Amino acid sequence: MKVVVLYHPESDHARSVLTFQRDFERLSSKPVQLLSLETPEGDAQARLYGVTQYPAVIICSDNGEVLKFWEGELLPQISEVISYIL
Repeated sequence: MKVVVLYHPESDHARSVLTFQRDFERLSSKPVQLLSLETPEGDAQARLYGVTQYPAVIICSDNGEVLKFWEGELLPQISEVISYIL
């Protein structure tokens, strides 16, 4: 399983995304992949998953299937995200 966060690095929500990443990785020992929407890869991922609000936290299985995602400035609780990957 992997956790991906799509976001705009030069936005008001960038700091909360970086805090989420740091805290999540510290508590779960699992990495968070940050993807900038200003990159071709980030834009492609947003289109693939139909994301319309940012930041977006996406949990994917190893084969790319979306298990859960959240959109908008209110990030999910870390414990909720961890429950999907354990």
